[in-house]
Amino acid sequence: MRYFHLQSIFAYLYRRPVLYSLASMIFSTVVSKIHSLTAI
Repeated sequence: MRYFHLQSIFAYLYRRPVLYSLASMIFSTVVSKIHSLTAI
């Protein structure tokens, strides 16, 4: 059931490329911040 929920979320994002690009930008920013924190 949870897998189906994730699939529907990805399908929703796929139909809206603006939201998808925004989400990927936020995700990459969070990942880079985590990497900079772990590097110290």
